[in-house]
Amino acid sequence: PLDIIYEDDYMIAVNKPKNMPTHPSKGNNLPTLANGIMAYFGGNHTFRSINRLDRDTSGIVLMAKDAYSAAALSNSMKKGEFKKKYIAKIAGVPKEKHGIIDAPIRRESEGEMKRIVADDGKRAVTEYTVLCDNGENSLVEVLLHTGRTHQIRVHFSYIGHPLVGDFLYGERIENESYSLHCFELSLPHPKTKETMILRTKCEFEL
Repeated sequence: PLDIIYEDDYMIAVNKPKNMPTHPSKGNNLPTLANGIMAYFGGNHTFRSINRLDRDTSGIVLMAKDAYSAAALSNSMKKGEFKKKYIAKIAGVPKEKHGIIDAPIRRESEGEMKRIVADDGKRAVTEYTVLCDNGENSLVEVLLHTGRTHQIRVHFSYIGHPLVGDFLYGERIENESYSLHCFELSLPHPKTKETMILRTKCEFEL
C-alpha cells in the first residue's frame, strides 16, 4: 500500500518508508517504490521519479504522471525552485545551533558509491538548525540549497557529527541504520506554476 500525500492529473507524491529503494537495482530483492507505483496504476505506466531518496531515507518522493509534467518539474528542480527539508538524527551536539555547511563534494574514487568533501568537487550547501538534543545525540532540521548525492550524510560527517548509525559515513550499529526523513517539499506546480508545499510527519526520537 502507498502512503499518498498528494495526487492530481499531473503528479503524485508519496511518503516512502525506510528500507525501500526508489528504483529496482541489480542484487536488490526488496519491493521498490517503482514497483508500488506500477501496481497502483495497473502496470501500464512509466515511472517518472523527479527526486530520489536512498533506500534507508524515508519521506516525500514526487513522481510525474506524463512526459510534459516530468520535463516541467525537472526543469524547475534544475533552476533551484524546489526546496527540500529533512529531519536527521546526528551524533553529538553541534556548538552552533544554526549553521551552514558550504563544502564541495565528489566521489571518493571513480565508480565508488562513497562521496567525500574535496576542493575539486561540486559545490554543496547544507543549512541546519538544531531542534533538540539529549547531550549525546541531536535532532536537526536540514534545508538543502543544493542536491548532491549523499549530501546530508557527507556534510554532517565532515563537521564531526555523522548521522547516528550511518554505516558509510559514521559508525555502524548492528541491525540499525541512520534516521533521515524528507518531511517537506515545496515546488511550483508543473501546470499552474502555483507554489505547492507538501508535508509529512516525522516521529524520530532521541
